[in-house]
Amino acid sequence: MHTRSQRQSTQDLGSLGALGDDCLRKALTFVSIQDCSRGPRFASKALRALSATLDRARFAETYTLRGDEQGVVHALATALGARRWPTREVRRGGLNALAALTPPPGLQITVERDPASVSDVYEDFFASAIVDPDMSKHLEGGRECGLMPGSYVEYGFPFQLIASHFRFGFGECGGPSFRHWKFEAFDGEEWRELYSSQASPWTDLFPSQPRPFVVFHVNRRDAFASSRFRLRLAGNDRQHMHIRGLEVFGTILPPWRI
Repeated sequence: MHTRSQRQSTQDLGSLGALGDDCLRKALTFVSIQDCSRGPRFASKALRALSATLDRARFAETYTLRGDEQGVVHALATALGARRWPTREVRRGGLNALAALTPPPGLQITVERDPASVSDVYEDFFASAIVDPDMSKHLEGGRECGLMPGSYVEYGFPFQLIASHFRFGFGECGGPSFRHWKFEAFDGEEWRELYSSQASPWTDLFPSQPRPFVVFHVNRRDAFASSRFRLRLAGNDRQHMHIRGLEVFGTILPPWRI
């Protein structure tokens, strides 16, 4: 027969163990053996007392983003989920203003379009469209239609990342024809290919619908540390490039701060 406190300690240990051995082992190295032996409640109290030390230590370790929902862009915009992602109103033409997600300040977005439009009115609009994962919003634009090979969307991060996979959706226009493109990373001297496509993953959907997210995995042998990544149109034909909700996942290398 276990007492109430013993049962509670067992439950606390089970929830703490869900973090995984790697995280648990590193965290408990900051706690004395005596506090650990007294149970999870005392160990947790000791960890809270060391929060400043742990805060400094976390940025000196690698940080791996798992899953395919919340990646590097989400981490930058929300301080690793500690706050809400800020929104802003964006407007295109006669459409009503939309509350779209604001690109995080630590993220550099570079868009190269060929042929380029003479108007830069919608640059803020397109930046929100690229990072916003809400595919139900009407975030289209003629400046992304019929672009030549070599056009691209680039992300610049304030740290180095070894990419494991990436994810993006597509707008209502031209999804089935988005066939020839590459995902590349910059090694300091040149761009290197991490993924190449010859066929669109959205060919069977009704043409007036936004295309849902698709996850693409990088070959581990090709991955390397970089702070710049881009989606670039390849092939020989013009294509639409309505990239929506572009997100990158992988291991963030120290030193880093979000």
